[in-house]
Amino acid sequence: MLILTDLRKSPLRLLRFLTLYARPPLVRLGPSKRWQALEIETQPGHRVLIVDDDPDIREILVRNLEQMGCVTCEAADGLEALDQLQAFQPDVMVLDVNMPFLDGFGVLDRMRELSVGQDVRTLMLTALNERDDVQRSIAKGARDYLAKPFSAKQFALRIARLLIRSRSQLDR
Repeated sequence: MLILTDLRKSPLRLLRFLTLYARPPLVRLGPSKRWQALEIETQPGHRVLIVDDDPDIREILVRNLEQMGCVTCEAADGLEALDQLQAFQPDVMVLDVNMPFLDGFGVLDRMRELSVGQDVRTLMLTALNERDDVQRSIAKGARDYLAKPFSAKQFALRIARLLIRSRSQLDR
């Protein structure tokens, strides 16, 4: 366990401590060394489907999304994701690529074939970080791509951007 005096001696430890345990996440404001709580503008009640075979990742994402006011649903593989797309009808889907039974690319293909979730904005969240993987995801219908490991701030900003785009389409 870190003692507060240890955190003062090492700015890097302090930063790591604050980003892990401060709620809401803290961000640095420009060249000044001031910190401010990250406020994400989202309307409460947005529905987000989280598809990842790793339960720890799902738990972290659920916690972050619930702090943003989102309603979440989880799926552990691609087949379960297709069922949840119809039952839950999310605004945004966070989709891992490497999963058992049906991978993330397969989910995007099946969504197109079955005409399911056509209005769902998809964020690909994966350890694959090659240019071809990003291009393949976008070509198959994903709207954004975030490589693991990622920060809570990056994730929150990407989700907020997808939710804003989703809401603006509904207003038209």
